[in-house]
Amino acid sequence: MNTYEEQRLRDLFARRQAAHDAEMQRQREESAAENEAIRKQLLAKLKAERREQQIKHQQEIDNALEPIKQERKRQWLVAHPDRSEADFDQLWTKYMRAAVLEEQRTAHQEQIKQQLRKSGDYAP
Repeated sequence: MNTYEEQRLRDLFARRQAAHDAEMQRQREESAAENEAIRKQLLAKLKAERREQQIKHQQEIDNALEPIKQERKRQWLVAHPDRSEADFDQLWTKYMRAAVLEEQRTAHQEQIKQQLRKSGDYAP
């Protein structure tokens, strides 16, 4: 083989190698894009599931607080005859619900302390 033919073969090999490298790069980029799309879909699904769980949890809390809410509403409406149930509901949502939850949390902590004191496992 002469030098000219060797050069032609080298050039042909280089072109084929460049085409192969370009195709491999394209496939890597395509695969990365597909993986990113799948990742985004999974994240969106997880966020939606987490949001559903949060809503369900808040509904469970609201259901548990409903008797307290109704009693406080009755008391509040008696004490504020010029106000409406909608006014109470706004106050409940903004302030009272959190206060009742805090009262319950504190009461629960106190119950645990008392149980621990009785068992001898708690010393303040």
